[in-house]
Formats: sequence, structure tokens, C-alpha cells
Amino acid sequence: MKTGKKVLLGVSGAALLVAGSIAGTLAYLTSTEEVVNTFTIGKVDIDLTETELDENYQPVTEAGTDADGAPITVTKRTDEGNEYRIVPGAEYIKDPTLTIKKNSEEAYIRLMVNITNWNEMSKYTNVADLFPDLDDTHWERKTTKKNDDGSLLLEYRYVTDDAKDKDTVTGKAEDYNLEPLFETIVIPQTITTESMEKLEGFKVTVQGHAIQSTGFDTADAAWKAFDAQENAAEATE
Repeated sequence: MKTGKKVLLGVSGAALLVAGSIAGTLAYLTSTEEVVNTFTIGKVDIDLTETELDENYQPVTEAGTDADGAPITVTKRTDEGNEYRIVPGAEYIKDPTLTIKKNSEEAYIRLMVNITNWNEMSKYTNVADLFPDLDDTHWERKTTKKNDDGSLLLEYRYVTDDAKDKDTVTGKAEDYNLEPLFETIVIPQTITTESMEKLEGFKVTVQGHAIQSTGFDTADAAWKAFDAQENAAEATE
């Protein structure tokens, strides 16, 4: 997502100029005061990653250290996604996790899940079974759209129990992770050999979006503006 940034500078000044005539000599008594209002650039910054898997679909690890410098084993993350084979009944690790970068402005957050070839896959499963541990406590599905190309687009907004329509997140002193949307993907057991070819091109893509909350009364208004800006940007490409 490309985000436009603007620097705003406000300057206000007050000047007093007094002219007087004394013995034919013109003297100017001046006093100048200036107030400069400086606006720094705010930012909304997020990352979206998932556990990196090896050829056996097991987490890739590496050596690291904890906060005290002690050696630990760290699970690697990737922002490029993983490749999976369609095997009936297989259960794979897939845990799209959105990270709020430190010092980010207050923002609305959502995840967009696009499932290609859904017309065919939906004959064997549904969204709840495809993602059996989907976190619907922190992520609320707002829209569901079936596209003309047979894909399915799902919109999930990050919420809490307090104010679902106006819930926002804010950057802290350090990066921190939100709850994963889901942690596994399960291929339906009922897929037949004959249907495997029809499922060619099946893909699950997750996109993370963030938009500042300042200037918007509701999340709906914010995301309407976000979509309009993205559509305008795509039209000029």
C-alpha cells in the first residue's frame, strides 16, 4: 500500500510599527514577535508475516537471544508466504499476524482474505472448516464478496468487546503483534483425485490494511475513504 504523506507548516506573526516626528526627525520604533507552529509527520506503519515453513511444512528456526542476552531458538517469519500442496485431509500451519510498528498513529486495522477458485473449493468445504481456529473474537468479518472470477473476498476488522465500530490500535514504544487471524489451514478430506485438476490455482492471499482514525467518525467512513484512494491509485497505474 502506498501512503501519501504531507508536511503542514503554519506560521502566524504579529508586528507593531510606530512612527513619530520629533524636531523634523523621523524615527521608527519597531517590535516583532513571531509564533511558528511546526507539524511533524505522523505515520501508520504495519507489517504482515506468517511462520516460515521448510519443505516438510515445519517451522524454520534460527539461533537468537532473549531480552537478557541468553541464547534461544527463534521461529523465523516471512512476508512472502509459503507454498502448500493440495493433499486431502492435510493440515498446514498458516498464521497471518499483523505487527503494529512502534510509535504508529492511532489507526483502524483490517485484513483482507482472498481465496481463488472458491467456486470449486466450496463444493468440499466452507470458511469455518478451511480455517478451523479463526479468531472471531478479535477479528470480525464485515463483508463477504463473491467475485466474477470465482474467488471469494473476506474483510476482517480488528475489534474489541468495547466499541467494535470505533476500535483502533496505536503504536507503542516497541513493535507488537495483534492476534493471528487464524493459525492453520485444513484441506478437505473429501476432495477426489478427479477434482484435483479443477482446483489448480487455488490460493489464499491475506493483505493487511491500516488507516489513521483521526478525521473519521466511524470505521465505515475510514474504510470508504481508504478504498476510494486505493481505487484512484490503481486507475492511474
